[in-house]
Amino acid sequence: MKANLTLIGFLLLLFGFIYFILSLLGIKFIPFALLYKLSGLSQLLIQIAMMFGGVILMYVSMTAEEEKQQ
Repeated sequence: MKANLTLIGFLLLLFGFIYFILSLLGIKFIPFALLYKLSGLSQLLIQIAMMFGGVILMYVSMTAEEEKQQ
């Protein structure tokens, strides 16, 4: 469970960061084609949500294991 949450969190963070960098450069990446159809503000909010969501998932997965050990 811990490994799965950490992996999902890392992938969310990675894809959010890649999406952010590519949108700054003006490059369109096929897996994000649906997101490119949204308005600029919606895209930015999704990018931020992906990055913060990934960090939060990784943090929760790490702290949940520490609480069980105590």
